[in-house]
This record gives sequence, C-alpha cells and structure tokens, in this order.
Amino acid sequence: MQEQTERDGDSLRLTATPRAGDHIRHRGEDVKEGALAIARGTLLRPNHVPMLLTFGAIAPNVVRRPVVAVLANGDELREPQDLPRPEPSSRPTAR
Repeated sequence: MQEQTERDGDSLRLTATPRAGDHIRHRGEDVKEGALAIARGTLLRPNHVPMLLTFGAIAPNVVRRPVVAVLANGDELREPQDLPRPEPSSRPTAR
C-alpha cells in the first residue's frame, strides 16, 4: 500500500513487510451470490459506481429526481409585510 512506503528521490522503501495474500480480494468476497448489491430506489452516489461496474452495469436504468414547483394563487394570499386580515364572522351580527 502507498501508505506503507517512503520515497527517497528515485528510491522507494517499504515501511511494513507485506505478507503473502495481503490485499487480494477473492471472487464473491464483496457481495455473496444471490445477495442484493444495491437496492432499487437507492440514491446513487459516487461510491456506487465501482459496484455497478463490477457487475457489468455500464448503463444502469436510472430516473432523474423530479423537479417540482409550487404555484400559489388566489385572493387569500398577501405579502409577507401585510398584517393579517380579520377572520370573517360565522355568526350574523344583530342590528
């Protein structure tokens, strides 16, 4: 590993002794056969890309997050600086 080396000009010195089998990944070690690798509906992040490529998914089916706008209208709306209007009375007033 790069973290276990030191460079001195054009020379490289190992700071730890590697052992046979270190840092070798075996087939099926990351995801067991039949296991779910990435669940449907998962928001894909950069760390998912190597997993997709591992399984040959070079063009996965993805859906863009929808863009939503809220358009409010009507005479009940007011500007933020306006004072609230009095509530209409539900009872008729006596004259």
